[in-house]
Amino acid sequence: MPKYNVLIDTNIYRKCPARNDLPFKALERLCKAEVVTLNVPYVVEREVQTQQIEAYKKELAGAVGGIDGLLKKVLSPAHRAQALTIKHELCAVQQPILAEVEADFPTWVESIGGKRLLLTEHDALAAMEAYFFGKSPLTQPKDRKDIPDAFIFQSILQLATQAAPLSVIAEDGKVFNASEALDGVKAYKSLGAFIEQPDIQNEILELDVVANLPALRAAFMDHETKSGGVASLMEHHAGEELYGRTVHSGSIPDDNHEGTITSYWNPTDLGLDYDKLHYFGNGEFGLPFKFDMTVSITYYIFKSDFYSMDEDKMPSVSDHNDHYFEAESEIDVRVEGLVKLTIDTDLLKDITAEAIEDYLEASIDSINKVSVIE
Repeated sequence: MPKYNVLIDTNIYRKCPARNDLPFKALERLCKAEVVTLNVPYVVEREVQTQQIEAYKKELAGAVGGIDGLLKKVLSPAHRAQALTIKHELCAVQQPILAEVEADFPTWVESIGGKRLLLTEHDALAAMEAYFFGKSPLTQPKDRKDIPDAFIFQSILQLATQAAPLSVIAEDGKVFNASEALDGVKAYKSLGAFIEQPDIQNEILELDVVANLPALRAAFMDHETKSGGVASLMEHHAGEELYGRTVHSGSIPDDNHEGTITSYWNPTDLGLDYDKLHYFGNGEFGLPFKFDMTVSITYYIFKSDFYSMDEDKMPSVSDHNDHYFEAESEIDVRVEGLVKLTIDTDLLKDITAEAIEDYLEASIDSINKVSVIE
């Protein structure tokens, strides 16, 4: 019997649809070791599947649309024939791709020993009662967007009665608050927060026979002081991770107050939080980082808004259409995320900075937050 039951709300899966970051890899390892059982309600499974299907449909439609646009241009007969062939081949693989996408999530759940929870008549009736009367986790009656939460909460209620303690991981306020109020249930806003709790850290450490995380922290800090490896990683690759990301700020004169990062400078004021270094199993550690960076963003500004701006605040613009300019501005952002430190598990029992000099690998695992410095 597993020591822990875990249920993850849809929004967590949406943040990492490939499920390949450190927290998800740690969860996989715990599940395969039968320390944790992942429980997936029907509604969560279908939400994850349909979200991914829609995302892939959009990309496929964009690809076909791009070829259609190309075919409207002047092309040689040979190139036109090649473009048509590519379009036909792409159309032919759309359904197989979508079928593969739909099968991916349940296949993964079963591969790690997870439980797919079927929708029962009892769950459906109880969820609809919550919908009609605004019962927990809902806060008001007949709010249709909350119906999935009502179904998910029925699974949480049932799992809360089982022997293994239940951990619910949900960013959604309704599911989080309602779960946190239940006896025997612990709620977390992120999968990382669940993995980083001391009991789970001890389970992961035990899997690799590691009992000296403080010594590992000291060795990693000493190694960074001597080599500057993580700082160099950030200097050369952090900008690549930011390219194409959308940032939001009331100071951006776009209709939606958002812009897309299109170029970047070197990071400054890099901070590495070794006090919050956590182990995710299989020789992989997560090291939180924070830095500031100047970036260029592209956005669209209504022409009349542009002409009403103070001259010293006007961005560089080019014509986009009759109503909007495409604008570019430089802004400062603060970036937070996680560096993955990887080392051979054979070295973990007796580790020093000298011992890991040739074996420690660092890579950027995830960017968790990009905020505009006002």
